[in-house]
Amino acid sequence: MDLQDRNWKLSFQMKKSLLLLPAIWRVLSPNFLFNVVGEELAAAYASCDIFAFPSKSETFGQVVLEAQASGLPVVAFCAEGVCDIIQDGRTGWLAPTDPTQESEFLNFETALLAALNTEETRKTASIEAVRWAAGWTWSEATEKAVDAYRDAIRIGVGENLV
Repeated sequence: MDLQDRNWKLSFQMKKSLLLLPAIWRVLSPNFLFNVVGEELAAAYASCDIFAFPSKSETFGQVVLEAQASGLPVVAFCAEGVCDIIQDGRTGWLAPTDPTQESEFLNFETALLAALNTEETRKTASIEAVRWAAGWTWSEATEKAVDAYRDAIRIGVGENLV
């Protein structure tokens, strides 16, 4: 069974699961702090077409990788961590960050609409997201973080010390 067949089969099984509604309710309930894990998390991912991630501060991108591994193309800001994981237009869509909050909202909305309005591209991105996520390791994520720290030191202190 290839990745695409396995992914859609698991999605279908999770959609039939009784865990689906409680997982969605936890996500939508505005007065409830929650931690969705295990089968509830799988059910929530399986019920989605895309994963919208509007944060600009995800260091390792684990949430993004979980979504991609579940076959969800991700819409996110082109910001630290996430921009290394999402291949814009291939495994998801990246919205540019902007100095003004209003511009960022418009950028994110544009990226969401691009994902939602292109069903064929979204399906292809879903397959590519699974393939891409399968190739990531903790050591790669850690090495990218270390590289970012090295760059920060070079910029802040100077090339001589690194």
